[in-house]
Amino acid sequence: MLTREENDLLCEVGPGTLMGELFRRFWLPATLPWELPEPDCAPVRLRLLSEDLVLWRNTDGSVGAMQNACPHRGASMFFGRNEENGLRCGVYQVVVRAFYRVNMGNRQRALAVAMGGPW
Repeated sequence: MLTREENDLLCEVGPGTLMGELFRRFWLPATLPWELPEPDCAPVRLRLLSEDLVLWRNTDGSVGAMQNACPHRGASMFFGRNEENGLRCGVYQVVVRAFYRVNMGNRQRALAVAMGGPW
């Protein structure tokens, strides 16, 4: 039988925990294709490994994912508008464009986040 400390060590997956750091080394399925059905559809909230994320499908059909907090002031990006190949913050009008491409060997090829705002 495991002690409480051993159980916590094996079950906690937040940032900085033993199992959390282990799981972050692998690709994890996050959502099904039908949950992001069409370009510029509404964003989807997701909690994965104790982190709040938001997912969306860009105008060009690619998928964007980021932490559910506007990089400008931390407002929830779930309430943003999906437009122009990015997600526009509903409060501060910051546009976040995130993408990554993966080659057939599952190696990350490119990662970019670009922001633009009214200022």
